[in-house]
Amino acid sequence: MALALYTIVLTLLTMQRVGDWDSEVTLWADAATKSPQMLRPHLRLADALLRERGEAAFAAAEASYLRAIALRPHHPASRNNLGLLYRRMGRIASAEQVSHAVAGVA
Repeated sequence: MALALYTIVLTLLTMQRVGDWDSEVTLWADAATKSPQMLRPHLRLADALLRERGEAAFAAAEASYLRAIALRPHHPASRNNLGLLYRRMGRIASAEQVSHAVAGVA
């Protein structure tokens, strides 16, 4: 009886989590929500959003990169990827500013 109840509970928990695995974006968004103080979920969410394309995805990716930078200000990949995002968005001055910060140029 206990084994059957245990199996039912695990099945229900699994069904609840299936939606998080729909896409890379939903997976990392869930991870970022559940672990807001960890760098990796925000960085991976931003990377996944970049692959989605579109202005809304780019704006969300920018927010995720900025959150990652707020968590670890000197993390080079976060700043580099933000600069690449700005370049893709056509925000060249912002891209150059971020690139100079990564390179340590004043």
